[in-house]
Amino acid sequence: IRNKVRIAEALADAGVPEIEAGFPVVSQRERQCVKAVAGLGTGARILALCRMQREDVDACVDSGVDLMLMFVASSGLHLKHKYRLSKAEVMRRSVEAMEYAKSRGARFSFSTEDSTRTEMRYLNSLYSAALSLGAERIGFTDTAGCATPEGVSMIARELSSRHKVPLSAHLHDDLGLALANSHAALRAGARCFATTVNGIGERAGNLALEEFAVTSELVLGARHGIDLEKLTALSELVATLSGVKVPLNKPIVGGNAFAHESGIHVAAILREPFTYE
Repeated sequence: IRNKVRIAEALADAGVPEIEAGFPVVSQRERQCVKAVAGLGTGARILALCRMQREDVDACVDSGVDLMLMFVASSGLHLKHKYRLSKAEVMRRSVEAMEYAKSRGARFSFSTEDSTRTEMRYLNSLYSAALSLGAERIGFTDTAGCATPEGVSMIARELSSRHKVPLSAHLHDDLGLALANSHAALRAGARCFATTVNGIGERAGNLALEEFAVTSELVLGARHGIDLEKLTALSELVATLSGVKVPLNKPIVGGNAFAHESGIHVAAILREPFTYE
């Protein structure tokens, strides 16, 4: 719990506007962690994961979070092999869960899992149902990290133009395209992004906070309010507490990101850093 609180405080101090505190239904200890983060009063909005089940809704509500991130798998692949349910049944269960969340006075968003391998008609039907029940925003997910910037742009443009609420993107880095995909999504209308410090996450990881924060502001001109000068300390804190080291060649925060070896490079950089930085 202490480590989660330290990271949450560091995220808030760096100006990260929303903090996903955890998945409270997983265990009593996880619920205590989420509740501790929600009670910090940092000024950041505290979020928690929530499947389409009553017990998940109750766990989130009891943890005192500001927004529940309700989600359901939507691709034919997941419905067939993971849920073993029809599209109609997944829709029914999703509607029931969101109705229950609404009855408990909870604020929630709605995202689909494996969105990039889901037919658009079914995606839109799920999002429309969620919005009719009070979802504050909708989100799409490249769960397997298999989408290209062109594909992500198409999905983001379709969803942001059809559904007039904020759109979020959750992008994995299996093919090394998470950052490029985030830029495509931002240009196409997405306004909320799920990131992790150092890109830590399932398999090859998620969209890295430090890479997205720096490039979205300095390359694309986005204004997110994150203090870029605090990202290195945040990276080091998460690396220490998680035990997952940052590669030397990691962009922005890696040990070699601003290191120079070649004599030609060093001679030039002593005169003008912009020659090689």
